[in-house]
Amino acid sequence: MSNTFGQRRPSGPRRLGLTANRRVCARALLDVEQGAFASLALDQRLQETPLSLQDRRFTTDLFYGVVEKKLLLDYVLSRYMQRPMDDVIGRLSLRMGAYQILFMDSVPDFAACNQQVEMMRDFRRETLCSLVNGVLRTLSRQAASIEYPDEPLERLSVLSSTPKWLVERLVEQFGLEKTQAFLQTSGRGGGMYVRPNLLKYDDDRAFEAFLQAENIPFEPTGIPHIYHVRELRASHPAFQRGQFSILGRASALAALALAPKPGMQLLDACAAPGGKTCFLAELMQGSGRVHAFDLHEHRVRLISAYAKRLGLDNVRPRQADATQVVESLVETMDAVLVDAPCSGLGVLHEKPDLKYRLRPEDMDNLPKTQLAILTACARYPKPGGALVYSTCTVTSAENQDVVRAFLAQNPLYSLESLENILPEPFGGLGKEGMLTLEPSSDTEGFFIARLRKRKARP
Repeated sequence: MSNTFGQRRPSGPRRLGLTANRRVCARALLDVEQGAFASLALDQRLQETPLSLQDRRFTTDLFYGVVEKKLLLDYVLSRYMQRPMDDVIGRLSLRMGAYQILFMDSVPDFAACNQQVEMMRDFRRETLCSLVNGVLRTLSRQAASIEYPDEPLERLSVLSSTPKWLVERLVEQFGLEKTQAFLQTSGRGGGMYVRPNLLKYDDDRAFEAFLQAENIPFEPTGIPHIYHVRELRASHPAFQRGQFSILGRASALAALALAPKPGMQLLDACAAPGGKTCFLAELMQGSGRVHAFDLHEHRVRLISAYAKRLGLDNVRPRQADATQVVESLVETMDAVLVDAPCSGLGVLHEKPDLKYRLRPEDMDNLPKTQLAILTACARYPKPGGALVYSTCTVTSAENQDVVRAFLAQNPLYSLESLENILPEPFGGLGKEGMLTLEPSSDTEGFFIARLRKRKARP
């Protein structure tokens, strides 16, 4: 993210200039436009510029708001423009201004307009100042009378800021009413989920004492070791020292579904960046082995760095294609986790840029890849071993249909209840061996299936 931005040279009457929080937001948004993932882009830019807690919150709210509602903002702005803005800085400035006017009550409309004009000067786009100013001031006067499409799917696409093809796919499976509810709960939630390093804290109460000492509000989630926090980031010194990690609830449950015990041999087949791998390694108290596959070398290095930060010696990262069998590992694992690459529709509230990255062909090809990975990884468990398949999506094509297709081709495996493995209420919902949870204000949308390999005959 080494972009070079021009700074406005002072001339004429003194102006207040673009605020630092908006500048950080603009730079992170530009990184996303150039292909960066939203969460990584924002974290990087926040690390580069010291901001007060209040400014960090403002930057985060504005950044994720613009990312999440990009389609809606572009639709609204198009009502006041003869043609789309072809300058990327101009587009971002208009989106930022429109989001502040439409969704941020704490920002007066005149301030939103003025600041986005200042952004054009800050980024040396003075020739576009008049256009940005005119469009945003017209929007501020007419915001209450914006007309949205009448056609139901088009209207839902715009209001939920979701590509229409994806809305159509969801409606086809869930119906219009359920899709509306699903997309309404896909808005970004506040805070993040963290867990203690289980090798550094004897129990969760010690970690809670750390959070209290740091004046960090927290809430237990009902999932062992997982806490919801609002003011704790990877830039915290304790993170660098390996005292805690960031791990979502669905990822934690997928790891727990392996029922790890000290001394086991485990495989995380789609492991990068390493959150579940390291959680498993810690749950085994640093004993046994967790083998961790990823297709790309640079992502394998992420797993290694993750384990090193936490002081883990029982993680074995390896560059490997999970669709291809590593013969030396056949029938050597007590349990295998396939947290498969998926459409990610269950975590749009955490990764709102995903819905703009997806393509229809991705949705069509993913189940084939998922089945290929699951089939290859079925070779690794010992007789009597476990195989867990998980995704963070909600479509049956990527979840139940993949498991059923696998079982039809692999008679050695059968579904096994999650009731006595996962904490309630999740275990009870997975009595038949498959757990499906749709996104809500309480949890991500995800799917977990636990399968057991038949023991060898005596």
